[in-house]
Amino acid sequence: MQKSLLSAFFEIPEVAALPLPGERGRLPALISGLSAVHRAHFAAALRERSGLPLVLLCPDEASAEALGSDLAALTGEAPLLLTSREYTLLSADAVSRQSEQRRIGVLRSMLEGAGVTLITASGLLQRAMPPELLRRAAFELRDGGSCAPEDVEDALLRCGYTRADQVEGPGLFS
Repeated sequence: MQKSLLSAFFEIPEVAALPLPGERGRLPALISGLSAVHRAHFAAALRERSGLPLVLLCPDEASAEALGSDLAALTGEAPLLLTSREYTLLSADAVSRQSEQRRIGVLRSMLEGAGVTLITASGLLQRAMPPELLRRAAFELRDGGSCAPEDVEDALLRCGYTRADQVEGPGLFS
C-alpha cells in the first residue's frame, strides 16, 4: 500500500514536472505551500523514487518531530534529527553530554549517507567540525575484536572523551 501511495504522488502533473536529484543539476530545491501531511508525503515519495539521502529543514524541534513521525509511518525508516547544541553555564563535570553525543552521531550518519535527516533551523546555524576531521576522529570498537588499550585511550581522548575514575554518563571513560 505504501509503495503505491508514494509512487502515485509522482503522477500529479506539477510533481512530475520537478527534476529528481541529479537531473539537470536542479536540486537542492525549496518547496513551499504544502500542508504538513503533504510535506511528509512529498518527501517520502522523493526518497522512494531517488533512493538518495534526503535532508529536510524544519523551523523547530516540534515540527521536526511531527514530520519525522509522519515520514516514519510512510517510509518505514525513522529519520535522524539534528538539533542545536544545548548550552550550559554549569561546571563541565556536572553536565550531561547526551545531546552533544547525539548531534555528533547524526553528523557521522550523514557522512555515511543516512536515509532521511531532519535539521532544525537552529541546528543548521550552529557550527560543526569539518567533515574530514569527523571522519578521522571516528572509530569503531566491535564486540569480540581486539585493540590495544593505549590505542583506544588515545582515540577516546582525540574524540573529546574524558578519563574518569567512575563512568557516570556519555563522554567519560575509565
